[in-house]
Amino acid sequence: MSETVLDILSRGLVGAEARNRNSNRNRKKKNNGKAQKQKFALCESQGPACQALALESCGEDAGCQAAAAQCCEQLEICEFTAFITCINQAVV
Repeated sequence: MSETVLDILSRGLVGAEARNRNSNRNRKKKNNGKAQKQKFALCESQGPACQALALESCGEDAGCQAAAAQCCEQLEICEFTAFITCINQAVV
């Protein structure tokens, strides 16, 4: 994967983390679990876009595609730190 992919994915994560911080504030006001469900739904929805971007960037490289798929799985479960670590290792 190229650094461009990392840049694009990182920008998306910064926005997702910012939205997550706002939902944490809202949850403190009214903790009914709705914000938590919305957060995980948002994370899950990022998976297909991540996979598509990775496949486009990797081309026919099966090793790259497999590494990207593992990284995107981390994104789908809201493990942002693990996702960034995975992408950084895949780029190197």
